[in-house]
Amino acid sequence: MSKKIGFMILGYKQIKCTIACIDSVLEHEPNSEVFFLENGSQDGSLQQLQDRYQAEPSFHLFTSPYNRGIAAGRNLLRSELLQSNFAPQTIILLDNDACLGESVSAQLQSLFVDKAVGAIGPTGYLFDADFTFFQVEAPAEVDALAAYFLAIRLDAFLAAGPFDRIFEKFLYGGEDVDFCLSIKKAGYKVLSLPSLPIVHRGRASSALLGEAFEEHNAATNKLFIDKWKSDRRVLEVDLNSYKVRQLSERGYLRGDKPFQFRD
Repeated sequence: MSKKIGFMILGYKQIKCTIACIDSVLEHEPNSEVFFLENGSQDGSLQQLQDRYQAEPSFHLFTSPYNRGIAAGRNLLRSELLQSNFAPQTIILLDNDACLGESVSAQLQSLFVDKAVGAIGPTGYLFDADFTFFQVEAPAEVDALAAYFLAIRLDAFLAAGPFDRIFEKFLYGGEDVDFCLSIKKAGYKVLSLPSLPIVHRGRASSALLGEAFEEHNAATNKLFIDKWKSDRRVLEVDLNSYKVRQLSERGYLRGDKPFQFRD
């Protein structure tokens, strides 16, 4: 049987979370390949991964001497996946603090039958005219998805191109939303499917920034605004068509309140 799913996972420290993530993929999606970047942890994580998965043929381990961040790390894995002999129908971006609760392939395949569908994930967001984020509570077409789990059909993955390199100078922030808008701009739909069985610890990456969290987000938010404020035609989803809730104190891009983009 040909392998239809390629997982792209980054790991930086948090080895217990990382092992739980990888093990969940190998258990629930054995008909897949895992492309993993050990992102410069320098804490023994690499040796543990080598010892645990060296006999696993579907696990492909890549290393970096330093933490490249999410955009640059995923671009590295994208390049490795596309240069390999592996030709998946679907690529799944999975954070190392997220795990599969069960198989996801059947649900994804049922939606990817529609060739207009480019990306699917459990947590979707819409924007209003001022770029305030709203989270969708039901299956719907959305503007963007949180990339702790983001499934992309291969042709949409290729059409969107790599993660924009303007985000590579930061550890994380804005690159997942930007990537989803690139998928939309290429002509594909982005769908939220909250029923996907994903267990997400959440906020593990932001915890690594400590006191620099707010300053870091302000910089990445500005990059996002500057890129998309003149191209709002991409945001074509009608906000009033769906049941949404404004983000609570666990806001998506801000830790204290719903973040409102301003020019």
